[in-house]
This record gives sequence, C-alpha cells and structure tokens, in this order.
Amino acid sequence: MMECSLCNQIKQPTKELNPCYPCDSCRNLICLECSKLTASEIRCLPLSCRVLKIQCIKCLNYEFIELLRDQINDKCQILKDKEDIIEILKSKITDLENRISESANHGASTSTYAHIAKNNTKNVKNNRPKIIIRPKMRQNRQKTKEDIEGEVKLQNLKIGVQKTTTVQPR
Repeated sequence: MMECSLCNQIKQPTKELNPCYPCDSCRNLICLECSKLTASEIRCLPLSCRVLKIQCIKCLNYEFIELLRDQINDKCQILKDKEDIIEILKSKITDLENRISESANHGASTSTYAHIAKNNTKNVKNNRPKIIIRPKMRQNRQKTKEDIEGEVKLQNLKIGVQKTTTVQPR
C-alpha cells in the first residue's frame, strides 16, 4: 500500500505498474494522477538510468521561488552597481569641471597639438609638441624610424612636421 503525499489517497501497486513514485527532491510519494505525467513518461520511471525527473508541486514551487529570488537579487545588485557607477561618473564630472574652471582662472593656455602645429609662428616655435612613437614589437630604433618614414609621407600630413629623430630608450 502506498499513500500519495499530495492527494492522500492510498494506492495499491500492481505487477505492471507502481501507482506512486518518490519525488526526486523530497522523496515523498506522488501518485501518477497527481504527477500529470504522460504515458511515455510513466514508462521511463522504472528505468535505473532515466533522465526524467519527477517532482511534487511543493518542490517545483520551492525551486521556482528560489529561482525568482535569485533573479530578484541579481537585478537588485545590478541596480546598486548602476547607482554606484552613476555616483562615480558624477564625481569625475565634478572634478573635471573644477579643473577646467581652475585652469581658466589661472589663465592657462588650452592649446591642442593641432592648434600649435597649425600656427607656424616664431613665438610658438619653442613650444612645439614632440611625439614619441614606439614599435609594437622590440626592434632597432633606426628600423622604427625607417618604417615610419617609409609608411607615412610627412609632407602630406599638413601638421608641420619639422624633423624626425631617434632617441635613446629609457
């Protein structure tokens, strides 16, 4: 005699069919009517290497509630992370605004490389920016210079390149 944990009916096993099977999670017995399994699923239950899991409604609901709880926790963490990122960005924007206003108050020049390169006047001559180009792979500095001069036509750049030199690595 077997009693279903869901409907509380007592079932009598037969030679062909076991009327109740244990839930794979809580091991409580479930009758085939309560399990709502199809005929082909019922034929799989006695197999020792079955992949099909049978679970009672209580365990299904518990797993579903746990899954929902995990998803809610994940979304709450995402929202918290988003708020933290927003605060960091606001702080950085404030810092940048403060730096800009400080440099404007101190009369600092805001010349860019393009601006300096375009102005080819004598008073800017000593303030010309220098660009250091390093190769991706380790190689001789003369080889790097030759590669650049071979690939880049300096006269076509229209930015006032005066000369190229090699420098001693640090």
